[in-house]
Amino acid sequence: MEAFDVIPLTNTLVMYTTILSASLDTSVTRFLAMDLNRSDGAAANRTFNAAIILSLVSSAALLLLCLAIAGLLPALFNLPAGLETGTRYVFGGVATTMLTGILGCSFVPSALSCTGSNCATWSARSRRSAG
Repeated sequence: MEAFDVIPLTNTLVMYTTILSASLDTSVTRFLAMDLNRSDGAAANRTFNAAIILSLVSSAALLLLCLAIAGLLPALFNLPAGLETGTRYVFGGVATTMLTGILGCSFVPSALSCTGSNCATWSARSRRSAG
């Protein structure tokens, strides 16, 4: 494997996690929109909290997988001599970006579902039900 072959490999990993992130985003948006449409702030908070927990669990699992792959990179791939450390840096940077994207996808649906007066109404109802 040449040094430049690592870039398409890491790009493929990012694309796979984009599928995971998009599926999580779509499911959360659907249920969050239904909760907000019913003006059920407590259910919307439960949906949002479940999405955050799911993001954390999936990111933790992928972090363990990425650490294992980063440790085994020279054994898994035929890297040119002297490029093992640089390849680990590239893989680590891509893994960090990928995990940050998964963690951040939980916060996108709330911005999309909470617009204009609906956001202010939901926020006020959420505060009243919490307090």
